[in-house]
This record gives sequence, structure tokens and C-alpha cells, in this order.
Amino acid sequence: MIISKIRRFRQTKLWLTTINLIIIIVALNLIVNLIPINFDLTSNKIHSLAPATKEILGQVDDLVTIKAFVSSNIPPQLIPLKETLENLLDQYQRAGHGKIKVIWLDPQKDEKAKNEALSLGIRPIQFSSLQKDQFQVVQGYFGLAVFFAGEKQVIPALQEISNLEYQITATINRLGQKELPKIGFGTGVEELTSDRLKKVRQLLELSYQIESVDLSQDGAKFDPEIKALIVIGPKAKFSQAAKLIIDQYLMRQKGVLLLLDPVSVAEGLVAKQIDNDLDQFLNHFGIKVNQVLVVDPSSAFANFRTEYGNFIIPYPLWVKVRRENIARDLPPTASLESAVLPWVASLELSQGAKPLLQSTPQATTIKSFANLAPTRDWNAINQERKQQVLAALQTNKTTSFFKEEPDQVDELVKKVGLDQLIKETKTVKLAVVADSDLVEDQTINSYPENVQFFLNLVDYLSQDTKLISIRSKTVFSRPLKIISDQEKQTIKIINLASGPLVLALLGLSVRWRRKRQKLS
Repeated sequence: MIISKIRRFRQTKLWLTTINLIIIIVALNLIVNLIPINFDLTSNKIHSLAPATKEILGQVDDLVTIKAFVSSNIPPQLIPLKETLENLLDQYQRAGHGKIKVIWLDPQKDEKAKNEALSLGIRPIQFSSLQKDQFQVVQGYFGLAVFFAGEKQVIPALQEISNLEYQITATINRLGQKELPKIGFGTGVEELTSDRLKKVRQLLELSYQIESVDLSQDGAKFDPEIKALIVIGPKAKFSQAAKLIIDQYLMRQKGVLLLLDPVSVAEGLVAKQIDNDLDQFLNHFGIKVNQVLVVDPSSAFANFRTEYGNFIIPYPLWVKVRRENIARDLPPTASLESAVLPWVASLELSQGAKPLLQSTPQATTIKSFANLAPTRDWNAINQERKQQVLAALQTNKTTSFFKEEPDQVDELVKKVGLDQLIKETKTVKLAVVADSDLVEDQTINSYPENVQFFLNLVDYLSQDTKLISIRSKTVFSRPLKIISDQEKQTIKIINLASGPLVLALLGLSVRWRRKRQKLS
């Protein structure tokens, strides 16, 4: 009788414990749903709003409406992207404290939403998916529109979900400004055309007004409203007028970014040396561009086309800059994880210029460009191996390149539209990258980390650094550390020997325990 009571008591206690546990779990779920709690354990907090975003949202003085036009029939592979978007927009709504309104619309189910999407330029895009063992192509909507201060900005297709926070925050920041800062793209020096730079120009237009700055010999003009001047891949020689304009931007503490190709590689791996006649000018500011190509074992994959088809191979002339070779103490690169520079040259620095990006210490350079084939034995190059500077920044006090000859340039000063020649400044902002291919659409489609590097530089040079921290949250590759062949062999031997050694130790341990049991 007593035993039976004890059993019933234990069963009742077990049931009560189980019921209490279920109640606790349900209560915790209700609490979490009512009061969302997020734990972002990623190193750069990619799943949480950046402080800069919260700061910008805190300055919003009117209602911001974000309309997400997303179809319910998107393929399974896009569902995680939709969930990421939902989580991000939910954070915007909470951080806005009533000033951010998010509206979800399905144009395929709502005719009114469909008409609105089409009027905004958001059109259905094709998605391919594998469903029920069949390959299907379906149409759907996956776009966004932001409305603020009587203005709107549309993202027709959310293809780059990884940097979506930057796009949305930059859009809100832009719509809230009466006038965007101006940046200039140098023209008239056979530079890269805008049709090859669509991606970076599109992203720049979220925060800047892009203007053309004429650097041609006859039409060169100085625009005082430009915050930063960018020249990408020039192939012509720079006239004295063009140099004077660049010089005076620096003397007026405006930023200058030069992406130069001392060696240009075209189709068929045909290389050509480029003389921009900038050697003396850049040397004056402590930066020398060498007419070489850097070869580095830390390389990216390149796609080559042959008569037998395409093949992808690590290409030592496409240098993959690693985290340990990136300047962590300079704002443009402090949060950069990696970058890929195709056919990059090397720089030599003086007068306190600082390296932004460098190769590994195992890199070398070549001066002969007759054989750039990917199948070449690049390890057989008999050249000194050392770390090469690939991008640099000069910020020190300096003087004008034309300081010693003011009389000779008086007429030129007036011709380019300057009121006077400034001969000295406390600080300059000059960035030089020995490669322009890194920002071409074809390159950044494969290596989006290059976009972060380029846009960070532009923000820094134009004195607008608040968006850098947001852009740096994108997930990029983190290549493993390069080790020597001897270290690889040592690790291989340890891996092969560790398994049998562990088994032997376990066997000895079991045998020792059995002996102890017999003795006892």
C-alpha cells in the first residue's frame, strides 16, 4: 500500500514537472515574441544595426516609409534572403521609435500593389528553382522603395542583400539632405568609361552628386564645389593644366584618388606600358609608381577562355590582399578584410606616405610582360621576394608642385579658373592605387570586397566617414594564413600520426584499468 502511494506520488511529481517545463517554455516564447531579444555573435555585428545607422535614424525629423514589394512565391533559395530582409526592416522600425514605417506588399496577389510597383520602376524578375525534381522559371517581385521628406528612392531588385543596410541608410541619409556633396570624375585623359563602372557609380549616387571634371589639355577647368576628385585608369599623358588642377585640389585640402595602370593588360593577355607623365608630380608628394606587375602566391581565381573552353585557376598576377597586410590604423581600411587587385603594380613611398594595401612578403615583380599565361611556372621566377606596396595614402604637410615657378603658371592659373595659386597646406589627402581593374563591373561582381575599399576611400577623401562602419559589415572571405612547404609537411605528419597515437593511448589506458581491477 505504501509502495503504491510512493509510485503514484512520483508519477504525479513527474507529470507536474513536465507540465511546469512546458508552461515555462511557452511563457519564454511569448516573452521573446513580445519583447524581441537578439544576440549577434558575429565579429562585425552583421545582423545588428550599426551605431551610425542609429545615429542617422535619430536625426530623422519626419516619417520614413519603407515599402517592400516581395512576392510570396519566391523560390526556396531566396527564402533566407526574405527572412534577412524581414529581420533588418524590423530593426529599422524599432530603432526609428515611430518614425520608420514598414509596409509589406505582394504585387502578385494585390493588383493595386502591382500597379504601384510598376509605377515605381519595380518590375518582376525571373527566378530559377528546382521544385519536385523539375527545373522551373518563375516570375516574382523582390524590390524596395524608401519615401522620406517628399522624395523617394527605389531599389528595383534586391540582388545585393549583403550590403542592404548600407543601401537603406545611405538612401535615408540622402533623402534627408537638401543638397548632396559633389565628387568629380576626371575626364579627358582616356580614363575608364562610365559604362564599365556602373556598379560603383550607382552606389556612389546614393550619397553623392557625381560631376565630370575636365582634365583635357585644352578644356581643363577647376570646380571649387568638388569635395574629392577621382581619376580611374587614365591612359593619356596629363598636361600641366591637369596637374595644376590636381595640385590645387590637394592644396585646398580636398581629396584626390588616382587609380593608375602603369601596365595595362588587354584581351589575349597583351600588356602595354602606360606613361601618364605623372612621375615627377607624384614623387613630389612622396609616391612613386613602378612600371612592373606584382606576382604574389596569395592570389585570386581568374577565369580564362581557350579554344577548348573556359577554366578557372589561381592567378598570381591577381593579387589577393590579406587582412594582415591591410592598414588597420587608417580609416579607409580599418575594417577591410580583403581585396583583389588584378594586374597591380607596386609603389615606393617617402615623405611619410603610408601603405594602405600590401602584398605578402613572398611577392615579387616582373618587368617583362611577354608571357602572362596562367599556366606559366610563376614559382620559378628568380627575383627578390619582398612585400610590395599596392595602395598608399599621403596626408602630411606639403607644398605645391608649382611653388617654385609661380610666374610661369600665372596664365595657366587663370585659364583653368583658379583665383590664385595656393603654395602650401597643413595636410593633404592623396590616395594612389596601382590598379584600376579592381573597380570594373566584371571584377567587383566576383569580388565585392573591392567595392567596400573604393567607397571607403571616397568617403574618407570627401570627409564623410559615417557610412564606412555600415559598409564594413558585409561578409567577405577571410583567407587562411599562407605557410611554407615545410610547415605544411609538419602539419601533415602531425595529422597522420595523431589518429594512431590517440588509439594507442586509449588502448594503454584500458589495459592499465583492467590490471588495476585484477589487483584489487
